[in-house]
Amino acid sequence: MIGAGDMQTTSNKLKVGILTGSDSEATCLSISALIRVPGIEVRGILLDTERATFRRRVRNLKRNIKREGISYPWFRFGEAIYDKVEGWAASLTPREQVDQLLAESFPDQAFYLRDFSRTHGIPVMEVGNINSPKVSGLPPCCTNLKQRSIPSTSTTSALTFPINL
Repeated sequence: MIGAGDMQTTSNKLKVGILTGSDSEATCLSISALIRVPGIEVRGILLDTERATFRRRVRNLKRNIKREGISYPWFRFGEAIYDKVEGWAASLTPREQVDQLLAESFPDQAFYLRDFSRTHGIPVMEVGNINSPKVSGLPPCCTNLKQRSIPSTSTTSALTFPINL
């Protein structure tokens, strides 16, 4: 175990790649917290950008109705209305001005995944479907890969994904 006062070299750090499906405030806060953990080096962020097909969305809706109950579609409908109203409120001020003001006010804070490249030098790559066996467009940090098995968040089976060691 390494004490609080001990210095760690890059070779002793656990190198991780982050797989995510959204560019949200919660995702950015989680990654920011992970970056501050001593002994962990984030080598890259891979963003799943593929949209689910209509068939897959219907299947997910049926599964969620079984799990959450018949009120689930009404809940989602309420969320959609809320998101629309929030979008209207946010459109009163151009997004670029808000982003510029936030970046000037909090230069070390990441508000979007792309900000981690600026603040920490961590490459962020949109890779399509992370669950696909053929993930394309990997960043340089993920070349010369070894296979590691990690638990998948979307299915009960393990997802095998390459991580640079």
